[in-house]
Amino acid sequence: MAGKRKKCRQRSNPAPADGTRTCSKSHTSFDGGLSSLLGNAIGVEEFRQSFFEQRPLHIQRAGSNKYYAQLDGVSTPERLFKLMEEGAVPVYRVNMFRCKDGSNKETPNPPPTSAADVRRLFAEGWSIQWLQPQQEHDALASLVVALETEFGCLVGVNAYLTPPGTQGLAPHWDDVEVFVLQLGGKKAWTLHASSSTTPSPTLPRYMAKAQSF
Repeated sequence: MAGKRKKCRQRSNPAPADGTRTCSKSHTSFDGGLSSLLGNAIGVEEFRQSFFEQRPLHIQRAGSNKYYAQLDGVSTPERLFKLMEEGAVPVYRVNMFRCKDGSNKETPNPPPTSAADVRRLFAEGWSIQWLQPQQEHDALASLVVALETEFGCLVGVNAYLTPPGTQGLAPHWDDVEVFVLQLGGKKAWTLHASSSTTPSPTLPRYMAKAQSF
């Protein structure tokens, strides 16, 4: 029995003033690159013309736990601890830090040297930065390959795991375009406009400075 394939057109309405869109898709395959991240909230061309390197875009997802189901492996500390204990993730691919006063980042001294150290420090309130988690996660690796092909440049990935009730990083700026996927928990995000002490709205085309995170 042969069936006809239905063609579906995605429609996107003009963006609200605050740059917030709603995505109604319940799941996705991340080998679609940018379209996988945007879902049906906004078209790729509109994103490039109206948002990319210009202003923030916030996409609200109903049932985001299902949408990001393929990325579950990078959303829990226990998964990372297990990979470290198995020797799959070396300790040099993990950074730890915390921000206790709301303005200054501090790092543990001495730094962690084992999976047990990382587990202990996390329990004490230190956040984890897991570098290049796509090396252990196929769906994330597929997303990276698709984005690199689409943008024609290298794409870096970090996974951040922050204990409840704590702050990992102090307020800071990045000199690259950043796609943030919040896979679990709750976090308050505050975006600030550029000022005289921060870079101009035009992003620089050189390597990130040390103070950029």
